[in-house]
Amino acid sequence: LPHYPALYFLAPTEGSIDLVIQDWASGPTPYHSVHLFFTNRLPDVLMEKLGKSRCAKYIQSIKELYLDFLCLEASVFSLGMEKSLYHLFGPRRAEGERDALATKLMAVCVTMGEHPTIRHQNCEVAAGLARLVQEKLDAYHKANPNYKCTEQPATFLILDRTVDMLAPLLHEFTYQAMLHDLVGLPDNKYTHTFENSAGAQVTKQVLLEEADPLWCEFRHKHISEVLPEVRASLQTFMESSRSVSSMGKDKAKQTDIKQMAEAVRAMPQYQEKINRFSLHIGISQKLMELFKGKRLEQLAYIEQLMATCEHPDGSKPSEKDLRKDMERHLKDTSLSNDSKLRLLLLYIVSQGGLKEAHRAELLKMANFGPREEQTVNNLNHLNVTVDCKQVGLFSRVRKKKPRGAMKDDAYDVSRFVPAVKCIAEAEVQGKLSLSDFPCVKEPPASNATSTSKPGGTSLRTKKADPLWVASRASSSASEDAMPRLSGPRVFIFIAGGVTFSEVRSAYELMHEHKREVIIGGTNMLVPQSFMESLTTLSE
Repeated sequence: LPHYPALYFLAPTEGSIDLVIQDWASGPTPYHSVHLFFTNRLPDVLMEKLGKSRCAKYIQSIKELYLDFLCLEASVFSLGMEKSLYHLFGPRRAEGERDALATKLMAVCVTMGEHPTIRHQNCEVAAGLARLVQEKLDAYHKANPNYKCTEQPATFLILDRTVDMLAPLLHEFTYQAMLHDLVGLPDNKYTHTFENSAGAQVTKQVLLEEADPLWCEFRHKHISEVLPEVRASLQTFMESSRSVSSMGKDKAKQTDIKQMAEAVRAMPQYQEKINRFSLHIGISQKLMELFKGKRLEQLAYIEQLMATCEHPDGSKPSEKDLRKDMERHLKDTSLSNDSKLRLLLLYIVSQGGLKEAHRAELLKMANFGPREEQTVNNLNHLNVTVDCKQVGLFSRVRKKKPRGAMKDDAYDVSRFVPAVKCIAEAEVQGKLSLSDFPCVKEPPASNATSTSKPGGTSLRTKKADPLWVASRASSSASEDAMPRLSGPRVFIFIAGGVTFSEVRSAYELMHEHKREVIIGGTNMLVPQSFMESLTTLSE
């Protein structure tokens, strides 16, 4: 292809530059010319290395696109840094990781057209990261004086995983979170087995994304609501379909999921819509089977006692009763080791530590070995007190940290509200403490106490609209349900990973306060991956 130009799309790393240089190292030129596109800023030392290479005279253009992050949903992003917990909190902390993280966050701001007021949790990791992001943003704007930002600067709130150690461990029973936790959803792909219109068993991977209106409708709803609402949606669809009259009124009124699935397969002219109903019927059915089969209601009830320090009726649990329930579950041979470990970790976090003898007794009771003991001890790296000399149920629970509230209308097994929601809501309302969550730089006078009050018309420029939302505007099913938003954006970022309960909380705030809330993390956390990262934290 020596007569054609080449286009390279690259990460701004030494490895990428070496591969480009290698293409042009010897022999005839592989292409007529070359255009280089980088996902983020190319460091000066790599630019210099590229300039000294043979391919330099063939380079026609170099573009830095600032796309070094993943857009998972319209209001959710990830940096794809799966080992961030180890690099940020482990004993062998990597400063290069923190710098790379800050560069990626700078890319988020640049792409979104923001030069925000940066606030941070008052702790080492979050504060250090916030300062780095501020430095990189200031340097970018100095180098690009004509860059246009939104007229109402956003607030970018940087937290780290120590802000809430209960959220990554608790069972969450909303549709999306439950699917990731109990089934697994790598790259948002679900393996769906179903019976096609010919009666044959078919297995295929389905992408659960915002183009699917049913997924957008149900993803943040409690599983107990999803089932009847799937039935209701299917009923409505069937009654509005031309084929219903030929099926008879009895079939149209069936509410049994299996019977409904059979009924809709008889309507091939609506195959795509039917396939979506079939998919969510199957998922809902599977999740409910797992919920019952794993006896999660019993586990979750104890988890909620630990997390909220209250029974559903508001009464306080007794230390004796909770300990008795804990021991019963740890001795249960039918319960998996992962479930037992998850429960024990929650117990230690909620109690603010245990006496060494009590902790050893519980480890032995669960038949845990050195690996599980290491996982427990590694909580220390995340500012959790593991060894505590004092006794007293719930007397020490997260006194110095924002505590998640409880929902007034919650299910008994879903009462806990993540601390991140409480913090973000205070920010949206302009009530977030500046001493607990200081600004890196003095904010503008109009934004001094955190963000303008909601209300009025948005002054955002068209340039600042989320690029990934714009590209899906015609297909995103969540667009119609999204309220009209006003005021400056609020970004929430959690170094060490963000949970699906925290993602759900951001959407709830957006709907409740009519403010755009964008949430992200170094990576998406599910309990299993979090515990695996915790185990290796000291290695």
